[in-house]
Amino acid sequence: MPVSNPTRPCNDAYCSSSVPLLILGIGLTGYIVSARFADPSEAVLALFEQMLPVAGDGLVLKEALRAPVAGLVELRTGFTVLGAVFFVWLSANLVASLRTALREVFDIGQRRGFLRGKLFDIQAVLIGVVLLALNVGVTLTIEAGVSQGGDARPGRLHAFLG
Repeated sequence: MPVSNPTRPCNDAYCSSSVPLLILGIGLTGYIVSARFADPSEAVLALFEQMLPVAGDGLVLKEALRAPVAGLVELRTGFTVLGAVFFVWLSANLVASLRTALREVFDIGQRRGFLRGKLFDIQAVLIGVVLLALNVGVTLTIEAGVSQGGDARPGRLHAFLG
C-alpha cells in the first residue's frame, strides 16, 4: 500500500492532467474578460483588490500585480492554444488506456500502431468535446426559453425552438 507523502500535495497524474486545464482556463478567461471590459487588466485587478485582505500596503500589492495580469491578458491566445493542445494530448492518453483495457477484456485481436492509435484517440476526444459542447448549448437554449415563459415539453419542443 502506497504511503501518503504530506510534502507532495498531489500525485503526478492529477497534477499533469490539471495543468493543461489551468492553462486553457487562463486563456479562455482572458478572452471572456477582454470581451466584457474595455480594460481587462483593470477589471481583474479590481477583483483581486476585493478578494485580498486589506493591508497597509494594499496599493503596492495592486501595482505589483498589474504587470503579471497584463501579461496574462496579452498572452491569452497562446495560453488557449497551448492548453487546448495539452488537454487533447492528455485526454487522448486516457482514451488510449480505455481502448487498450477494452481490447484486453473483450479479447479483440486488432491492434493499431502508435500513430494510428493516437489519431484514433484524438478523434475520440474531439468528438467527445463537440458532443459536450452541443449538449451544453442545447441545454442552455432550452433553459433560456423556459425562463422566458416557453414550453419545453416533448410535444411542443419544435414550436419552442422555432
